[in-house]
Amino acid sequence: MPLLSTIGASSAKANGFTLGSSGIKLSFVDSASGVNSVTVPSSAQEGDFAVMYISGATGTVGTVTGWTTIDSQNAVFEDISCYKVLTNSDPGSTIPTPNPTNFDAMIVAVFRPSRPITNVLITSNTMLPAASGEAPGPITVTTGTHAPPNLVIGYYANYQNVPTFSTPSWDGTVLANGESSNYVLFGYLFEQQNADVSISTNLSTGSYNRLSGFCANFE
Repeated sequence: MPLLSTIGASSAKANGFTLGSSGIKLSFVDSASGVNSVTVPSSAQEGDFAVMYISGATGTVGTVTGWTTIDSQNAVFEDISCYKVLTNSDPGSTIPTPNPTNFDAMIVAVFRPSRPITNVLITSNTMLPAASGEAPGPITVTTGTHAPPNLVIGYYANYQNVPTFSTPSWDGTVLANGESSNYVLFGYLFEQQNADVSISTNLSTGSYNRLSGFCANFE
């Protein structure tokens, strides 16, 4: 079921793109990572669109107050993917993990619209785990639901090894190094042809591997 909310967005390519018929130009602002907590970049502003991923070791993943959950799983490692339209109190604020445990890794990325966005639709969201020593996925993010370009977000969480993507060719990636070698790799892509995007990895070492992704469109 698509997720509909009021948020703003942005891209990291130099001059930005437009999303659908809205004519909204996007720019990537910044990202940050942490262990058991993460601080929203001070360069963020009210109205920016932020995505966040948390990977934890034990307990229940819970929810993050004020953020909308996209996907979550509670199975040995507890992971959650979520987003928020930032308010004026968010830049520079610290977000704690909803369930402090060992091996937590958190990452937040901020995107900025050229003008306010009234709606965002999250589609094709998937979170796929794999057994220890197996590579998860691939997963396919379908982008043809709305007019391009599409904002595609991907994450690969891995315990014990630094995660890598095989595909796609991202516009940008950021690695979060959590506690006790728990990692989260984040990637973002602006897809302009309504072509499905395959998110894959050939890394089969490590344990508690999770591959996830989704498509976001804005009005």
